[in-house]
Amino acid sequence: MNVIVQTRPSTAPTRNPWITVTMLLMGVFVVGANATMVNVAIQPTTESLGASLSGSLWIVNAYLLAFVSLLPVSGRLGDLYGPKLLQLLGLASFTAGSVLGFLAPDVGWLVFGRAVQGLGAALVTPQAIAMIARIFPAERRGRVFGVWGVVAGLAVAAGPMLGGLVVSTLGWRWIYGAAGLVAAVAFAFSFVWLPNLVSVRRPRLDLLGTVLLTAALSLVVFGLIEGEPRQWAEPIGAIIAVGLGIFVVFAVVQFQRRDREPLVPLAVLRSPGFALMSAVGAALTCSVTAMVFLTAIYLQSVAGLSAFEAGLIIAVAPMISLPFAWLSGWLTDRYGGFLPLLSGLLLMTAGLAGLPLALTNWQGLVAALTVFGVGMGIVYAPPGTLAMAHIDPALAGAASGTMNTLRALGNSLTSAVVAAWLQIRLANVPTGLRIASSGLTTALEGTYWIPVVALAAATLACGVRVRTLSGRG
Repeated sequence: MNVIVQTRPSTAPTRNPWITVTMLLMGVFVVGANATMVNVAIQPTTESLGASLSGSLWIVNAYLLAFVSLLPVSGRLGDLYGPKLLQLLGLASFTAGSVLGFLAPDVGWLVFGRAVQGLGAALVTPQAIAMIARIFPAERRGRVFGVWGVVAGLAVAAGPMLGGLVVSTLGWRWIYGAAGLVAAVAFAFSFVWLPNLVSVRRPRLDLLGTVLLTAALSLVVFGLIEGEPRQWAEPIGAIIAVGLGIFVVFAVVQFQRRDREPLVPLAVLRSPGFALMSAVGAALTCSVTAMVFLTAIYLQSVAGLSAFEAGLIIAVAPMISLPFAWLSGWLTDRYGGFLPLLSGLLLMTAGLAGLPLALTNWQGLVAALTVFGVGMGIVYAPPGTLAMAHIDPALAGAASGTMNTLRALGNSLTSAVVAAWLQIRLANVPTGLRIASSGLTTALEGTYWIPVVALAAATLACGVRVRTLSGRG
C-alpha cells in the first residue's frame, strides 16, 4: 500500500531547499571521505597498535560489512520514520564510532568503532537521495543530483590526499577525530535546518525480509572481502553460495508479500528506468573506485609520490568535474537526461581507457584524468534523475536504499576482482621484474581494462534502452 507523504511545518529558520541539500551533502562527504582516508592510515595504525595482518584487514572490513548489510533496511526506515530522524541517528552513530576509533587502546576496540561507523554511514547514505526526491520536483532534480554525485566522487578521490595530510601532520588517530568533529557539526546543523518529512500513515516494517536480506548481504560481502586474502579457498565459496541462496529466499518472500508492504516494494523495481539506472550508478562507482585504487598504487609505488601528492593528482578528476556537474544538471532538467548520460559515459570510458596508455607520461596522465573528470561531472546527474523520475515520494527511501546497496555491492565486487586480477597479472610477470617498477606498471596497465569494460557495457546498454526513459530525450 502506498503511503501519502506530508511535510509537517518545519521549525527550521529557512525553507531554502539548497540549505537542506548542503546539510545532506555534509553527511555524504564525511562518510565518503573517511572510508578512503582510513586506507591511508592502515600502516601507521597497525604499527601503533601492534595489530596482526588479520586485524589490520578488519579495520576496513568491519566498516564495509556493517555498511553494505544495513543499507536497504535504513532506506526503508527512512520511509517509515522520516529521513531527518535516520540522518540524525546515522550522524550520531558515526560520531560515536569515530570517538571510539580516536580513543581505541587496541585493535579490537578500533574494529568495533569502525563497525559503529559503518552502521552510521548506512543510516546516512540513503537519506540524501530520498530527501532530494521529496523536496525537489522532478524538473529541478538534475542539478541537485549532479552536485550530489560530484560531492560523493570528490569525497572518495580526496580521501587519500586528506588522509595523507592528516597522518603526516597530526597522526593516525586524527583520521577518526577529524571525522567525528565534522559529523558532530553536521548533526547540529541537520537538527536545526533539515525539514521534518513524515508520513500520514506509517507502514509496518517487513521484519522477515529485513532479516533475510541483511543475512544474505552479510554473507556475500564477507565472502567478497575475505576471498582475496584467503586466496578464495573454502569455505569462501560456500559462504557466498549460502548468501546467494538466502537472497533467492528473500526474493520469493518479497514476491509473496507484494501486496503487504515488502521491504523492497515491487513498485520501485518496476519503475521505468530504475533497474537500468541503478546498474549504471553501480558501474560509475566501480570505475571511480578502480581509478583511485590503481592510480594511487602507481603514483605511490612506482612514481614514488607520497599519499598526499598522489591524492592531489587524483583529485584533478573530481575537481574538473564540478562545473560540468552543474551544467549537466541544468541540461538534464531542461532537455532530459539522454544526451548528458551518454556523453558523460563515453568521456569517462575514454579517460579511463587512456590511463593505462599514459601511466609513464605525466602530460598524458593528467590529460586522461581531465577527460575522466569532465565525463564524471556530466554523467552524475542523469542516472539519479531518471531512476527517481517515476518513484512515489513515499517510497523514495526504499528506492535510494536499493540504489546505494547496488553501488556498494559493485564497489565490493570491483575491489575483489581488481585485487585478484592484479595478483594474477603480477604472477605472470617474470620473476626478475616482479619487484621492479616496470613489472608493477605492466600489471596495472592490464588491470585498468576491467573497469573500462564495465563502463563500456553500461554505455552500450544505455545507448540501446535509455532514450525511451528520458521524457524529453
